[in-house]
Amino acid sequence: MWVFENNYRNLLQLFPDLIDMATPEISIQNDKMTLNVVIQECSRYTTTLTIKHAFKQQTPYLVDMAMKVRIYHDAQVAEVLSYQGEHRFEGRYDYPNPQMRHRDEKRQLNQLLQEWLGYCLTHYESFTAEPALLQG
Repeated sequence: MWVFENNYRNLLQLFPDLIDMATPEISIQNDKMTLNVVIQECSRYTTTLTIKHAFKQQTPYLVDMAMKVRIYHDAQVAEVLSYQGEHRFEGRYDYPNPQMRHRDEKRQLNQLLQEWLGYCLTHYESFTAEPALLQG
């Protein structure tokens, strides 16, 4: 559970206005990459958003990333719902399985989100609804 809790804290640290954002989309870019966040669904207890990270210089080693994340405000956790278009990850898989997913793929994806958010926190400032932001 600590990964889910850490993801929640990191998302709110990166996007302090996330819960009360006036615009459903924020796009930020620097000379190397673009970060795009789109709120897809917002209710009293949950927010579902898509986070896309794109590098300006494309190489086989730097792959753009897209994740759909659901934030549970009452429990203060965030979890990955989809990654690169793949969705519906089970908590545990038998191995081998028809999709050839790892036994603990859901845990690995949430850990990837944690590492990715940590990367964003070190390479970007926190994003608030300020005029300096590129909003789409």
